[in-house]
Amino acid sequence: MTKAICVTRRGALQGAAGAAAACATEGAGMADELPPWRRYAPPGSGATAPELEHGEISEADGWRRYNAAIEEVRELILTSPLTNHDPQTRAEALAILPQIQAQAYLLAVAPRQDYPRFYLHEYFDPSIFSYNLPNPDFVYRTAFLDGRRIYRIVGRRGDCAWVNFQAFNSFSGVGNANPRALGNWDIDGFVDDANGELEIFVGGPQRERNWIPLDPESRNNWLLVRHLVYEGQSLPPLRIEAADGLRPDTMILSEGELGRRLALGGEIVKYIVTRMTYARVQEVVLREAGGTNAFHTVVGRDEKDAKDGASPLAAYQIAVYEIEPEEALIFEVAPPPSRYWSVQLGDILNQTRDFVHHATHVNDRTAVADADGRVRIVLCSGDPGTSNWLDAMGSVFGRVVWRWYGAEHVETPTIRRVKRVDVRQYLPTESRGVTAAERAAQLRRRRDFHAGLYGF
Repeated sequence: MTKAICVTRRGALQGAAGAAAACATEGAGMADELPPWRRYAPPGSGATAPELEHGEISEADGWRRYNAAIEEVRELILTSPLTNHDPQTRAEALAILPQIQAQAYLLAVAPRQDYPRFYLHEYFDPSIFSYNLPNPDFVYRTAFLDGRRIYRIVGRRGDCAWVNFQAFNSFSGVGNANPRALGNWDIDGFVDDANGELEIFVGGPQRERNWIPLDPESRNNWLLVRHLVYEGQSLPPLRIEAADGLRPDTMILSEGELGRRLALGGEIVKYIVTRMTYARVQEVVLREAGGTNAFHTVVGRDEKDAKDGASPLAAYQIAVYEIEPEEALIFEVAPPPSRYWSVQLGDILNQTRDFVHHATHVNDRTAVADADGRVRIVLCSGDPGTSNWLDAMGSVFGRVVWRWYGAEHVETPTIRRVKRVDVRQYLPTESRGVTAAERAAQLRRRRDFHAGLYGF
């Protein structure tokens, strides 16, 4: 039996209240059994050391704090039942540690707010930076900006399906005692000139049009840009520059500022892995869904105050999948009218599985519906010869995430666990199959498109 979820204008979820209550009761006491640092908590829920915002910390103290955070995360990965479910899950989990350390440098140490730039490859990049489950259909740009300054974005709308801007006064609320989401803007709400050129101002006094605010109290506002780019489309040009005429500060960090940023980088590593990823899957997803192979639905508008980058325009359906090597899961859903939807795979610590060389995601344009209008998607390792396939890449444990943008109602997908060799028995007779040659051509198109998009 399918479960309907209503996304109201206020973002409330209706339906399945009894089931949710039962799951919560079943999971009662789980949080109390965990040490505090492993418990899920939204950014800003605990005290933030004032020096992480604007103060100075000695290089030695910053380095000590950074390394202590790394050891804390490593200890969690080495000892948690979730990350030690099986050898592949453990190997994937351990690989996040050096990746997040690289990101700590990029997110905390590297930004020079007086010399702004958009990160592209440095933020999310296929097979390199995959933490936080980036969407294979989105190309992300991000910038870190001083709220006392005024900036200007110039570029073009381009031919991609959609561009969205989202602003926060800090990265995921880390290192800010009063984290805030500052707003969400569609590029089509901005006005371009007769030649299609865009000019958007960021920060400073409010403007009548083409303006994104910043928090003037924050030196590290976070601007996140999502580009929805389907196959055959291209990434539009965008660049950012300071626009207030102020004399820029030196690009060389003082020792006290470097120490502060090192300590902040450690807090970012710790927050992403221990709270936003690990504790959320254990205490929110598994508890609310009632275990593995069941979906938990989150409406972005409900989590807009989490300040961790979730879009308020989307509904997210998240499950932890668990199968044996020769098994498969069949997801079934009737997609509602929406601006965009997709489903993708990740590991247990929210690293997107490779989507350049493997069929690890399906979207509203690639999905093939059956005659009854329903979409059936098969998750397994080894090609099942079906139209809609999610390649588990040998994993038996991980995450499935559905995104629905612009849907007023979403249906909770059903999940059927079967033997991989029996998959066709559970699909309609008219359900379209895919030959080995067709699959090879699909994978070649996928690889060529992303190689061109990311320039590798």
